[in-house]
Amino acid sequence: MSVGSTHSGKDSLMVAATNYPAPIIKNAEEVLQNCEKIASYIEGTKTAYPGLDLIAFPEYSTQSLTFNKIWKELVTTIPGPETEILVKACRENKVWGVFSIFEQNEDRRKNPYNTATVIDDQGHIAMVYRKVNPWVPLEHWYPGNGVPVCKGPKGSTLGTFICYDGQFPEVTREAAMKGADVLVRISAYMHPYGEQWSIVNRVRAFENMAYVVASCAAGRDDYYSYCGNSMIVNFDGTIISEASRGPGEVITGHIYPQVIKAARKEWASENHLYNIMHRGYAATRESGEDREGASECPYDFYKSWAKNIKTQKATYPEALST
Repeated sequence: MSVGSTHSGKDSLMVAATNYPAPIIKNAEEVLQNCEKIASYIEGTKTAYPGLDLIAFPEYSTQSLTFNKIWKELVTTIPGPETEILVKACRENKVWGVFSIFEQNEDRRKNPYNTATVIDDQGHIAMVYRKVNPWVPLEHWYPGNGVPVCKGPKGSTLGTFICYDGQFPEVTREAAMKGADVLVRISAYMHPYGEQWSIVNRVRAFENMAYVVASCAAGRDDYYSYCGNSMIVNFDGTIISEASRGPGEVITGHIYPQVIKAARKEWASENHLYNIMHRGYAATRESGEDREGASECPYDFYKSWAKNIKTQKATYPEALST
């Protein structure tokens, strides 16, 4: 795990995260113009770093953040004219990309999804993840209902999560339990949450024994000043590479998915994904019980939530009751 060089080998996965400047977009034509700008970022980064395997762009970097009715005019389909530009850029530059897209809901009566779209180096849409936890009450995206993973470059398995998803450990744990060893987070963290941005990225990497490639918007749009500080985090929670808070920066780093696969298979004391399902096996072996430890879920919250959601609903926030 290293900041590496401009090239990568057969086992090293070279990843990039961008402090893409938060765009201000008013119509669909400007969206497509912005997609061409994103494509130029891909081309320029690949030219400068020929070994680049994957690049991530922040949440809201494609269609911009809007708190008015304009967003309804900017939503699109997947595939659509926006992904057509991004697919071409990934194919021509032979690089994987993770992009933010506001996706039309299949049920037109419902609000759109906020999605992370993964495109492979052949120009195929490899995965679409719909944000499970929109930032309520300000985000009006329809919540997704699932955490997919997909095979990525050089033997990696990719999972994605979007901004506020990071505040919920269940999203990344679900992806990790499905085999994801590289978790790509696309975000639009704004001030004053810069410190939390770093903390959450590092914790999610450590607790899931996974790399986190985190891309955050930078600069200012009509509403917020964004944190930037995109980063690549090692699976022990230490930072491999990070950007400043300024817009336009692109950082790179080399990661090794096969190291994580070995750690998940061989480690004991810090093998969090194994140990959560095999609690206290050191004691149960000594007592002649199950050598694999206790496997039943000990958490009443999860058991009752899965059984009957109504019993677990929290008190309605006072801020929304007036």
